[in-house]
Amino acid sequence: MCAAASGTNAQTHRRLEHEVRTIAERLNVPGVAVGIYVDGEEHYVFHGVTSVDNPLPVDEKTHFQIGSSSKTVTSTAMMRLVEEGRVDLSEKVRTYIPELKLQSEETAANVTVLNLLNHTAGWTGELLVDTGFGEDALSKLVGVLEYADQEWPLGTRFSYNNSAVNLAGHVIERVTGLPFENAIRELVFHPLGLSSCTYHLQEVITRRFTVGHVNHGDDVAVSALYSLPWNYNPAGGVISTAADQIKFARFHLGEADARGTRILRRETLDLMKRPTARIGGGVLGDQVGIGWLLRDLNGVGSVGHGGSINGQESTLQLIPELGFAITILTNAARGERLHAEVLRWAYENYLGIALEDPQPLQLSAEQLAEFAGDYRFGQMYTLRMRASGGRLVGEQRLSEMISEMLAAMPKGESSDADDQLREMIEQPPVTFAVLPGDLLMVTDGESKDTEHPVIRDADGKIIGFNYGGRLAAKQNGRQLTTADE
Repeated sequence: MCAAASGTNAQTHRRLEHEVRTIAERLNVPGVAVGIYVDGEEHYVFHGVTSVDNPLPVDEKTHFQIGSSSKTVTSTAMMRLVEEGRVDLSEKVRTYIPELKLQSEETAANVTVLNLLNHTAGWTGELLVDTGFGEDALSKLVGVLEYADQEWPLGTRFSYNNSAVNLAGHVIERVTGLPFENAIRELVFHPLGLSSCTYHLQEVITRRFTVGHVNHGDDVAVSALYSLPWNYNPAGGVISTAADQIKFARFHLGEADARGTRILRRETLDLMKRPTARIGGGVLGDQVGIGWLLRDLNGVGSVGHGGSINGQESTLQLIPELGFAITILTNAARGERLHAEVLRWAYENYLGIALEDPQPLQLSAEQLAEFAGDYRFGQMYTLRMRASGGRLVGEQRLSEMISEMLAAMPKGESSDADDQLREMIEQPPVTFAVLPGDLLMVTDGESKDTEHPVIRDADGKIIGFNYGGRLAAKQNGRQLTTADE
């Protein structure tokens, strides 16, 4: 289904419909919703079904989980409190949460609100600890954070950190005196008219919504998992529609709604899009702002965010200087690959921005050897990188903690959810090519063509690898320090 369009973009819109359908069918993505805002017009394309088991057509009212794109909502709410003088981005988190304890007392005493929002806190970002479904879920999470490894010094590097953003959600609770979900409703959803946005499955279950899917070769199956623990709402809990994502994007482009509402000053919106820390390129972008990930597209700046949650993939990308926005919502693990192809097509055909395909470097075995080694990803796993056949092959090795957890699961009687957890963690080897600019590009599998930056110290020695945003220290390299920034 393709919504009607007027003006010079009408032919491009019709071609977009064909492009989305062709890519989705080739990648076996069951359902897609695309929203575009260009030249002052909104346009939508809907394709496929909500579920392969219980199919309904994807339409303008279909709800998708947007995963980590939710971080832009949490950051928007925080900036409202900043404008009201109730939060200071440079203030210590203990000002708002005095009982905060972390593995590093130095970090606990000095971590700021901005460190939480721009992924520079330095501790383990993945803490999938269920603290219950209730208004105290985030406050209970505070008590768990002291068990998170402090992997590198505070403020030295960008490393994607869901637990830090969830802690920022608790700052919002403390300042407003409201449960996080109620605070977001009052600060963001209601004033912007985002009527489809919610964190509550019980609200969505009476509407049309998608379920996630996992891909196995040419087969696709419904994911047995749906939501993450309730304490993950600040980092990834929003459920939304394509139309509300475009409405949210238009607000961040500086537009008032039909009632003339502007819940943030233009200066604050611009501040959110300014660099606060370096990422170094790759799948997440070049810099991080406040809630937004920033990227250069042939000299044109884009801001955006993506999300991945239990077989649902989302992206929301804005090009402020051109007044352009696009959202793509999908319900399969291969949605990330669909996003990349549709985004490239849209940038070229709507905006004339043609992105070149990266050309891998032809390196000798000796040159590849400097990339080899063990890269430790927090408390989850180590990626053992070795040179083979002119490429790098990364083999995932589970940490002792995760190995023990999986061993304790009854294999003969495990549920579908347990099986999918094993599959999420026990990944096959990944092959990488080296690109100019110290980037490693995945050459096969579900993450094919994604790029990930290598981290070097001041002497040029490789000390880390930012894989999908998660910074891993090279185990035979030295610890990252402030001198490396």
